[in-house]
Amino acid sequence: MSPVKSVKVYPPLHKGSGGMVPQPQQVEKIVRALRRGLNEYLELRQIELDFLTSQQKDTKRNSRLAFLYDLDKQTRSIERYIRKLEFHISKVEELYESYCLHRRLRDGASSMKQAFSSSSRSTKASRESLVELHRNFKECTEDMCILEGALETHLGEFYIRMKGLVGFARLCPGDQYEVFLKLGHQKWKLKGKIEADDRQLWDEEEVVFVPYLHENFEIKVTELRGLMTILVGTVTCDTASFFSARTQIMIVDITELGTIKLKLEVLWDPFDSGENYSYYGTTNKFSLGSRKASVYSWTPPNSPNFREKYYISKVLQQRSSSMESLTVETALDSFNFLDTQFSDDLSSLGSIRLRNTPTGTLHEGTLRNFGMLKDSLASGLRVPEELPLTTENDNVDMTLMIHLQVCNRLLQELASTKLANSVQNIVEELSHQTEVFEKLYAIYLEKAGNVKSATDVVPKTRKLKSALKFWNECTYSGTPLYCTADRMERRFLLNFKGKIKTKYHSYIDKVFKRFVEQISTSCGLLSSSAFPDVITLFQFCRYLNKRCAMGVAEQLDRLAKEVSLIEALQSPGRLKTLKKLKGKQISQLQPLHQTLKLLCALQLEENVRVSKAAKMGLLKASANRFFREKGVVYYTSLLKDRDVRLQQAACLALKLLKGVESIDEIASLCQSEDEDVRNAAREAVLSFGEKGRLAFEKMDKICCELQASLQEPETEITIL
Repeated sequence: MSPVKSVKVYPPLHKGSGGMVPQPQQVEKIVRALRRGLNEYLELRQIELDFLTSQQKDTKRNSRLAFLYDLDKQTRSIERYIRKLEFHISKVEELYESYCLHRRLRDGASSMKQAFSSSSRSTKASRESLVELHRNFKECTEDMCILEGALETHLGEFYIRMKGLVGFARLCPGDQYEVFLKLGHQKWKLKGKIEADDRQLWDEEEVVFVPYLHENFEIKVTELRGLMTILVGTVTCDTASFFSARTQIMIVDITELGTIKLKLEVLWDPFDSGENYSYYGTTNKFSLGSRKASVYSWTPPNSPNFREKYYISKVLQQRSSSMESLTVETALDSFNFLDTQFSDDLSSLGSIRLRNTPTGTLHEGTLRNFGMLKDSLASGLRVPEELPLTTENDNVDMTLMIHLQVCNRLLQELASTKLANSVQNIVEELSHQTEVFEKLYAIYLEKAGNVKSATDVVPKTRKLKSALKFWNECTYSGTPLYCTADRMERRFLLNFKGKIKTKYHSYIDKVFKRFVEQISTSCGLLSSSAFPDVITLFQFCRYLNKRCAMGVAEQLDRLAKEVSLIEALQSPGRLKTLKKLKGKQISQLQPLHQTLKLLCALQLEENVRVSKAAKMGLLKASANRFFREKGVVYYTSLLKDRDVRLQQAACLALKLLKGVESIDEIASLCQSEDEDVRNAAREAVLSFGEKGRLAFEKMDKICCELQASLQEPETEITIL
């Protein structure tokens, strides 16, 4: 499918400055454009794949074998390209998420630094804190610059073709022009002549440039008259407009009045040379080497900064003191084979085994942080900064990457909660992840290429028989271990729409979306999915096993009822819906975060009858153990929300659910700046009886002591 040309005229703009100072606004603009371009490529390839798939079905019975073979070959090629695109998108998102985290940490350090600097009191402790904040601010700045460099390696390439000058009466036969095009350190100079028949002959026609985050196209056109050169004009064009799957025609006004224009054709390739189908064929690639030598050696920062050091130590202390002392190393011991592979390659070849394909690439820092690369192994060895360790199977690599991210997110959730039930559920899920890694290890040993379908990995039990058949329909050929969320949603629509009651069909898309969301977030255990666009076979089976009493159809039916409830709670007739919320209906709820949030917020409804009904619904729900557990965890997390009304509502909800486990978190809001939040927190804490009274008195005492210490005059002691 050939790209469609679109024509745009780009006005001049000023060039942005680069350097070792982060530019988050510019990075955000480029990443937004990059996402849009990658999704365009993905959509076009998906359309092409769907077309070829339909062609295969139509021609299977009455076509020659050779034709079918070519069709199958094209299909597989596009499927591989789609998988590569999906992985590329996930890497960009991972890097940008890390960049945003460092940006927030840097902004926080900057705010604290200003607060300390403007303080009238200066003590030794405050001065030491200020020095530490300066250091932390500098570290975050350096990390952001490194991450910007890492993002630049994922920007692909621009294929540029000279289309000529447009000048109407200004261009005459015999005129000679020189065009100078610059992007960062890359330069392209070409000369052209206007022929008698108005044709233009240029000494070069094509070039490949690699984009930068902070650099734009700089164009200069001069007219050659004998030994003289006359400047026609210079202009700068933003590169963000060219991250598109479609060929862009760049028409630039060189003169102020637009009497001479430069016409260039730009095609963006999301991958580096040799990784994608070349559109132009043979091209001049003289400018690629220097950039790859300098930029490709950059990797995301792997040393924990001030926030991460505290964060990691907190997690490890919680784990070692817990009876389930499960650590990151324990969770990933199943993948010691990567260390063995690394060691064997060093001993036999004297170098690290590398792959050309970017799929499955893991950075050394990521592996070291996860405990997959031992310091003793790397000590004394010259290890490349980017270490593409791989099982040599894209299917396994992608699945491994997703579950590593799930482990990472589970550890983050573990570090942010003190609730016993929540900790137990997270540790149980981490334990399940070790089983996933053991299965992936077994697949690796038994040659991953032998895995053709889900039944080769998961035992075909009676309970999972129909589910695994459905899973195989969701996956592409050659990738039985994962599928895209979009494809799963489409298969749900085809397979199960008829099994869901007609009254729910108006929001059937929401039902399927929520179902996939539950799978990817470990039944809501994670606040958001690590990889929202990809589902693995192990995540799918884990979800089904947790709902062991039901099949897929029954689960979808229950989910449809809950989505229907969410819609009804937002409608004018919500009072009637709340009054019907009783034991059996409550027991069939997941409950989804959206359900919990609505029930919580409706307590503050201006309509007194609605507010009373919402509170009564939560009170009834407190009798259901499963609802209460999920409710306490979710409402405790809402206590940290920026919206003070949600904080207030969460306090009231925890009171109704008798969430005494969260007493410390609620008590901390008794000194909130918002009066309604303070009152709701005190009401909730004191409703917990003697334990609540003691917690309230303790918090009140701490606050009184803190206020007294702030009012005491500073005392200096001089020792002679």
